[in-house]
Order: sequence, then structure tokens, then C-alpha cells
Amino acid sequence: MTHLREVSGPAGNATSVPPVFGAAGGEASMSSGSRVINVDDDEMILNLVCSIAEIAECSSVPVSSLSRLDECLVDCRASDLIVLDLNLGDTDGVSVLRRLHERSCRSSIIVLSGCEDRVRRSAVDFGRQLGLTMLTPMAKPFDHATMISAIRQFANTQVPLTESDVQDALKKNEFDVHMQPIIDIRTRRVVGAEALVRWQHPVRGMIFPDKFIPMLERRPLMLPLTLDVARLALGAVSGLPGDVSVGINVPPICLG
Repeated sequence: MTHLREVSGPAGNATSVPPVFGAAGGEASMSSGSRVINVDDDEMILNLVCSIAEIAECSSVPVSSLSRLDECLVDCRASDLIVLDLNLGDTDGVSVLRRLHERSCRSSIIVLSGCEDRVRRSAVDFGRQLGLTMLTPMAKPFDHATMISAIRQFANTQVPLTESDVQDALKKNEFDVHMQPIIDIRTRRVVGAEALVRWQHPVRGMIFPDKFIPMLERRPLMLPLTLDVARLALGAVSGLPGDVSVGINVPPICLG
């Protein structure tokens, strides 16, 4: 039988969460391929975030020291999510961000801190300047449901896209085009544009073509996607003055 324990919620209300299995030994294994690495020097926050990760069906790794973090970074993956506090006793979150950059960390990072909002956002900006994948920061105390949602949303982005996903996206008009201008270097005037397809996914956000075009290049679904891009591109330039050309990428399967 699973026992529940009570911890204080963001408003001081008692909230039931499952106990953390494996917190003392390191990693608690769940069915999802995503792993939540919680870097914090507060034991209660470590236990709480790890419990929430389990609810979201992700494995969890509590980290309260730099040496333990270094161990995790040895096999750190793009499918990992790092939840990082900015106040870590002798060190700070910014130093940890530098450490992650130096070790070529490809994991996504959520800054979780009781610091002012501007400090959290500055840390996010700093991480992005280092080339790290920084997600929306969160404040302490945090809402449990919001944290579960953030972890689940991240885990969903790690599931490979399928042709069925693309087909559904076409039906729901989730594709859009970004127009890259073509400029005449002599007159410095815009004479045309190239249409670049983007997928505005309701959960994953903007998806770039390198994530879905390769699996479609030799598939029949490439034709309706190309036609949709052509329709969007023509609509984007139809209201522009003058004689403006527009280019789209047409794969070989659409020309056969």
C-alpha cells in the first residue's frame, strides 16, 4: 500500500504527494524516457520535485552537490530536464549554468528560484547566450499542478513525431510559413521571398522543418504538405505591391 505524506503547498495548504522512491540512492525509475534532474540544496524541494516528476511518469534524480551533478552530466541527454535553483549555498545557479555549458549540456533547463522575477529572467537570458536550452522559469513557492504540467509538456516533446501527427496538423491548419526576403543587391529593394515552413504545434511550440521533413521526403504525405506551403506562401505575398516572386522548396517526390 502506498502511503501519502503532507507538505506545504504554495499557499500553505496541505497537499498530498507520493513519497520519493530512490531519493536517497539517486534515481527513481519510471516508464517515461525523460529524466528530471533537480539541482537544489533544500531537501524538501528535492523530495517534492522528485515526487512530482514521478506523478508525471518521469524518472527523477535529486542533486544537492556539484560532485553529484558532475556524475549526472556524464550521461546527460537531450531528453533530460534540469530543474535548477539559483541559490545553492557555496555556489550559485549562474555558476552551474557555466558548468553545464562547459560540459556541452544538451538538456532543457527550468530555473526554479525564490529570487525576484528579473533575476530569474536574467539567468534565463544568460543561459541562452551560452547556447543552453532555457525553458520558462518558475518562482518559489510553486504550484504543484503547474510543475506537473511543465514536466509533462517537456516529456511530450521528446516523443518522436509521426506521419499521423503531420496528417493531423494539416487537417488542423497548424502549419505556417515565414517569409525570408530576397533582396536585389544593386537596388537594395525586396524583389521576392522564400517561404520557410514552420509547424505551430499546440504542445511542442514551434517545430522547425528539420524535425519532420526528413521522414516525409519519400512519402505521399509530402505532396499535400508542399501544396499547403504553396497556398500559405501565395496568400502571404498576394497583398504586396508590385511584381513580387515567391519561392518554395519542392521535393523530387512531388515532381514525379
